[in-house]
Amino acid sequence: MLLVRQLSWAFCGLLICATSAEVTYAQGGGGRGGYGGQQSRTRFELATLPEVQSDLKLNDEQKKFATDQLAKMREKRAAAGGGGGGGGGQSARTEMAKMSAEMDAAFVGKLDEAQKSRFNGLIAQVNGASALLDPAIAKAMDLGDELVGKLKSANDSNQSARREAMSGFQDKSPEQRTEAIAKLTASESKSLMGLLSEAQVKKLETLKGAALTIDQTPLRPARRAQ
Repeated sequence: MLLVRQLSWAFCGLLICATSAEVTYAQGGGGRGGYGGQQSRTRFELATLPEVQSDLKLNDEQKKFATDQLAKMREKRAAAGGGGGGGGGQSARTEMAKMSAEMDAAFVGKLDEAQKSRFNGLIAQVNGASALLDPAIAKAMDLGDELVGKLKSANDSNQSARREAMSGFQDKSPEQRTEAIAKLTASESKSLMGLLSEAQVKKLETLKGAALTIDQTPLRPARRAQ
């Protein structure tokens, strides 16, 4: 009974983490929609932040590579007409998501094994339930092809529901949008986390490691650039 209660609190914590991240996004401070549904940050984005650099003990080469990757992504985003706001149509968003994943993989190639492991934890902390769509985290948790497939299907459904819900956002106030997105993200998180066993929920919590307070404010211009 104690274990079930602990896991329930862990699950609630993940929902809160994801919802908080999405509210930040709605206010102009979040990342790109790397997995189509919930918003998520890449490793190279986070690697430009001082507290992350310190925590992972990144060297100058790694820091520069991350900064260059972020600049390149912002340039591509602006050229696509998205300005970090998801513009340019579904095709452009899909292409940006693919490019971000490729750039993130290139950055991971610059890390040692300890840094890779710790970064998995930070991605889980920052991105909440959507981190389950990250291939490195799925591998670290040994989720298996069948479960990964179910997670992707759930995420596809979330993506469709999100597009439909956001199509009427032009008639909502900023406060209403924030509230709507928070509820939407909580529902998305529940659909993903609900596919995990209690043992897998606990494993995800363990993977997160020591909590790190990360100020994502320096990343906000990427969302607001036009």
